Amino acid sequence: MGPEGIYDTPQERVSVEVRFARDRAGIARLLIYWHDRWIEADRHFEHETERGDALQHHLHVSANGMYFELRFDTKRLQWFVERFHDPMG
Repeated sequence: MGPEGIYDTPQERVSVEVRFARDRAGIARLLIYWHDRWIEADRHFEHETERGDALQHHLHVSANGMYFELRFDTKRLQWFVERFHDPMG
């Protein structure tokens, strides 16, 4: 932890709700259920990697001034917080 706030790599499981737009490609709304509350994403971008034989979907999300890197494991069908940053500490 430094003056910039908290930066952590918790590897915690989380719930993610994603809504896709009917009239355009991509995510229309993204919510993260973390630490007993729903957090709505302001902005996000995504990419994919492979871990062993499982495809991993990564979402980099800003929400209320916080930053999350989320990972969806397609083999385990679970979401994880890979990294978290809260500049307000």
